[in-house]
Amino acid sequence: MKPKGLRNPSHLPQWILLALTAVSLASCTVSAERTTSTPSVPGVFDALELETFADDFFDDQLDELEIPGAVISFVRDGQVVMAKGYGLADLELETTFDPDSTVVRVGSVSKLIVATAVMQLVDQGRLDLNTDVNHYLTSFQLGNEFAEPVTLAHLLTHTGGFDHPYYWTTLDPSEVLPLEPYLAANMPPRISPPGEVLGYSSHGYDLAALIVEQVSATPFTEYAQINILQPLGMDHSRYLISPPFPEGLAVGYALEGRTQVPQPIDYDPGYPSGSLVSPANDMAKFMLAHLNDGCYQGACILSSNAIALMHQQQFTNHAELPGWTYGFTEGFRNGLHLIGHGGAIRGFGSDLVLIPEYDLGYFLSFNEECYLTGACAIVGRFRSQFLDRFFPFEMPDIPPYESQTDLARLTGTYRYIRYPHSTVDTTEYAPYDVEVTQSHGNLVLFGTEHREIAPLLFLQIDGQELIAFREDDRGNILYLFAPDTYERVD
Repeated sequence: MKPKGLRNPSHLPQWILLALTAVSLASCTVSAERTTSTPSVPGVFDALELETFADDFFDDQLDELEIPGAVISFVRDGQVVMAKGYGLADLELETTFDPDSTVVRVGSVSKLIVATAVMQLVDQGRLDLNTDVNHYLTSFQLGNEFAEPVTLAHLLTHTGGFDHPYYWTTLDPSEVLPLEPYLAANMPPRISPPGEVLGYSSHGYDLAALIVEQVSATPFTEYAQINILQPLGMDHSRYLISPPFPEGLAVGYALEGRTQVPQPIDYDPGYPSGSLVSPANDMAKFMLAHLNDGCYQGACILSSNAIALMHQQQFTNHAELPGWTYGFTEGFRNGLHLIGHGGAIRGFGSDLVLIPEYDLGYFLSFNEECYLTGACAIVGRFRSQFLDRFFPFEMPDIPPYESQTDLARLTGTYRYIRYPHSTVDTTEYAPYDVEVTQSHGNLVLFGTEHREIAPLLFLQIDGQELIAFREDDRGNILYLFAPDTYERVD
């Protein structure tokens, strides 16, 4: 078995991460703390064990990370095996979190609804994943900066090659335009050929949603409600693009000094990719459908073939690194293949994870500003501790590799690809660049050493994380993959 690893997102610039609004499965923050329970046989545990583990975890982590509250739902073998809330959804009213009635803002987990909608129309033969998206657009066209056309397959794998404009939201719902005029005026230019590298793009997903809207002749929010949320019985879920707010909506907070400050509801003009609100047990129904060939309690939203496509890797920056399916980001940890999506939106953070080979999934959400306060750490801590507790794993021995690489070629400064390349002055990004150095014959990134195990492929010392580099045909280093894409900038 070849090891595959997970990256730590806490080293990325916080304000760039806010723009990303997604917590990648390939982005685990591994806590130094570990549960003390004796590891079980991998994947063998009951609901009581799971609840005891979750109780201990959230009791500790909500206090340590100063998060008001959280909620989680676990599904396995076609049913909800545990769903529970912890802490408070509203500090002033002292309302507790409840998996049935507490509604949370899921952020970029919403992209899974967009991908599911696209695949429904692919199922019906009304969309083709490999057709130029300009074929489907009626009021504007993507630019022809490159000869290769952008397809829906590119949009769903974040490989459309779009630039990354500043992310903005508004407190005024009247500023949220219909999707077509918004994208016609704000679609970013293409800066790289499609299919070249992963470059997370909310605009790409919003464009996919517009195509669903135009081909179905139905506004996207209405399409999602009729074709996904209602059939699955997700009765308390909807896209929040204007008041009134749903009953039971949790209050999002941001810790300022020692005070938890309630955050206002802001609105995202690119709403398909980040504006879903839902309680944990509604999200459980969505997970159960994806783990059961597209069906839940007799309602089928996708064919088994479409589910298979959505759960298998469709693109990766490097053959040994996790990549993207049609909609889900991948992770490889403890010998498992994980798929899912995370989200961060003002005052909230969420994470949805599926382990299809064990017919298992969970949805976790909490009501604290995710990146600016460090609350995001709960996502990686939960995932790593859950997997280490219930799926114990021992790294296989990696055969010695005699490196022929001049490490000096790889050292230097790299910049996370999600920034506005069209901005003339990018010096404001310099404080957030990452440095690759060398020590004792290894590369050092994010404070940890990595040894080369294959040409331009490095494994974290005493860990599971892999990083890789890409060079051009003249040997110039272009990219660092960790596993997200970083450009060489020095």
